Amino acid sequence: MSDLFGGGAASDKAKIHCLDNADWTVTAQFNPTSFKYTRATEWTLEQSIGFSHAWQRMAFKTGKIDELDVTLLFDESEDTSDATAADFLPNMAALAPPSMQGALPASMKPTPTEKDALALVGALHNLTMPVNFGSADKPEIRPPAVSFVWGKFEFQGFITSLSNEVLLFDEAGGARRVKSTLKLQGHALGRAESIDDLMDAKYKAEVKTAGGGISAATKGDRKGILADLLK
Repeated sequence: MSDLFGGGAASDKAKIHCLDNADWTVTAQFNPTSFKYTRATEWTLEQSIGFSHAWQRMAFKTGKIDELDVTLLFDESEDTSDATAADFLPNMAALAPPSMQGALPASMKPTPTEKDALALVGALHNLTMPVNFGSADKPEIRPPAVSFVWGKFEFQGFITSLSNEVLLFDEAGGARRVKSTLKLQGHALGRAESIDDLMDAKYKAEVKTAGGGISAATKGDRKGILADLLK
């Protein structure tokens, strides 16, 4: 899905909020060009309705957890600590594909600095590590709960996969540009009021829900409920 939900102003930055500790929140250096979230439901065959029918009757079984895929870019290829006018000329190393970077003259490669893009990625890495959020007597060991927020879109859950690809190195082998691909599982378009609610799937959805839900409605009520959901 493109940035349909997260257009916003240019100053709006996508964030990976840590729901357990706000100090661990990660702000994207560059907004993603796209993200995709997936919502699935599970259906099963209810019973045979005879060989004269092309399809069998379907029965709803259960809902499934939502999934989010998003890629972020972290770049420390420009060292502006002692910048001069010449430093703002196009960086040929940044324009070259990774396969050609080894063939670039030394004068055109990023020079070693104390900056390292992997240091920025480290904050995301920490959000996948198990922490004891309970006590010594009653441990609650799990990775932190997070919320991906960009514009009006929010996805609450946990990082289930983090893949980092280093795209650009300096002369000393330091990582200067890293592409981080995250996969989250949880609830799209929902806002749990507590961590327990998030884990128990008791969340307040921004998408409107009807009283007892469609499952509790009579056939006569369903048309009105669907109309309310689509408002």
